[in-house]
Amino acid sequence: MHLSLATADLSYLKMYLREALPSVSASSRLEAAARGFGFNTYSGFRTALSEGPNRLHVLSAGFLGHLKERPFDEDQRLFPRIVLRAKLRQTLEAAPQLTMHGFGVPPRRFSDSRSINEIRKQSRAEFFHDRSCDELELALLLLQRCNKIKTLNRKIGSYSLKHRAENISRMYDIRTDLGNYVSNGAFIAAAMIDGFTVKQIEYGNLNGYLNISSKSLKPFQRPTTRETIAQCLFGQSELIETTI
Repeated sequence: MHLSLATADLSYLKMYLREALPSVSASSRLEAAARGFGFNTYSGFRTALSEGPNRLHVLSAGFLGHLKERPFDEDQRLFPRIVLRAKLRQTLEAAPQLTMHGFGVPPRRFSDSRSINEIRKQSRAEFFHDRSCDELELALLLLQRCNKIKTLNRKIGSYSLKHRAENISRMYDIRTDLGNYVSNGAFIAAAMIDGFTVKQIEYGNLNGYLNISSKSLKPFQRPTTRETIAQCLFGQSELIETTI
């Protein structure tokens, strides 16, 4: 997974590092994060961001390697989730209407006594759950293999696209560590994080259109094979279950 990071992301990154690793010193957390982005030192990482946004590879092995001598339960998903939470904060601030359902919330059921605002608040909080961060990464696995175009692609919406992301794991057993479900809102948030333009299809519609190339989506279109998907994702026919 590659993500674009800028100096503005640092405050949120520090916050989620502290939340995940309260027993680790601040300096060790930051040095581990720097190695998780491929830098030798936190100073080098800060200098790179000061020169402008950088698209960086998220490397769990580098992050965990710096922490291996400390009292710490090794979790390969920890660092990607921390970074995705940091990116989510700015994304959700820029899109106040976005929920896990998409643009807004579906109509309340008769038995639901909560207000629309309560439903929206709860749904937005769910973005930061572990399972939701994994949904984001599964969506990014597809999105980062697709090209951006100048205009919105109105032939396919976010709800159909999220199914194609799910199929990477569900149908082809690739990156099963990420689960096999992607909510509509998680897919839209992932697209925004990765720099796609996303517009609500119409007022009241939960789904959105992206400036995504139909041609680059073809390898993910059924019928296809596991080998074709692996080739598209990893550039080789040999299947790689987990990339760190």
